[in-house]
Amino acid sequence: MKKNKFKFFTLVSFISILSLNSNMFISHADTQGKTHVIVSSDSEADMMVASPLSNHFNTKVILSSDNDFDSTDIDIKNDKIILIGGEDTLKLNSIDSYKYIRLSGKDRYETSMNVFEYRKSIDKVNTINIVSGKKAADAVTAANSSDPVVLTYEDLCECIDITNWINNQAKTLKNYNKRVIGGEKTISNELLKVLDATRIAGNNRYETNKKFIETLNKKEHLESFDSVFSENIRLANKAYLEGKALYIKDFRIKQNNDFLEIDKSEIETIKNISSLFHEISQMESNGLVDYNLDTSVYIDGQVYKINSDSYKYSENNPKRNNPIIRISKNQDIIIKKDSDIDRKIGTLFKHLLNIK
Repeated sequence: MKKNKFKFFTLVSFISILSLNSNMFISHADTQGKTHVIVSSDSEADMMVASPLSNHFNTKVILSSDNDFDSTDIDIKNDKIILIGGEDTLKLNSIDSYKYIRLSGKDRYETSMNVFEYRKSIDKVNTINIVSGKKAADAVTAANSSDPVVLTYEDLCECIDITNWINNQAKTLKNYNKRVIGGEKTISNELLKVLDATRIAGNNRYETNKKFIETLNKKEHLESFDSVFSENIRLANKAYLEGKALYIKDFRIKQNNDFLEIDKSEIETIKNISSLFHEISQMESNGLVDYNLDTSVYIDGQVYKINSDSYKYSENNPKRNNPIIRISKNQDIIIKKDSDIDRKIGTLFKHLLNIK
């Protein structure tokens, strides 16, 4: 049998990593200082595991850029720093002035396990969140918690190295409560069984995010309509520190083949359009209408279609037509012209798209 090339963190290698730096990391019992986690804003894989660790220390995750980092909140005498990722992704100027360690591995999967090994060495771990190493969206959901995140593959395969690695991962995580975040397309049911984990998943990333947050018992929340991973990681950490949860949201408008510029600061308008389309989706269908619905509205995994000639003209313009909303492949809803809903559609779209 081919020898397995993948080896997990052992106590010996763990100690050696702590000793890599000239400024030895001070144990948590030795100081009253804070612990800060720094990760490259260009490395999605490292950010996946960094934010929950930062949550554990109740400190702001620090996203580095261009070999530099914001040291505003760091007390150079008393605070400690954990760097997530190797020097190829995270090489910082002036870091030798601080007490720090680096947690990394030869790939994203090993890095996540090494971060987990460190986390359990300093405090008890009960629950582990498992996400696909290639599906960043579910890691944003997991960043609502301080439970460690470990990355795994999407499925079992015939490759002996990966198979042995997965079996070793399952053995290492055996005695913990494990939750896979994401559906079957992110981590297969076969792999779920090997890991002996439960699954939290919805029909899309937004439903998965919502279901996960329901397990946290958080009364308040933030919302993000941003598609940039690093910004959502930052916001999830911010929400955690404020005792809140972060809902990831989607709102985009495409006319013909082009996405339109939308001012995402118009949160209330976006929410009102989302609520209005949800209200319309509950109305009685008119079947399919033979009409050019040239505008697509993307709302949290649902795609609605509407005709732009219903909202881009003034009320008295003869070119203006009834709004027709397609809520599924075979379900169109015709809105009566000059009704309250018709006026709301016109007002909201004109405001959001800056139509005069």
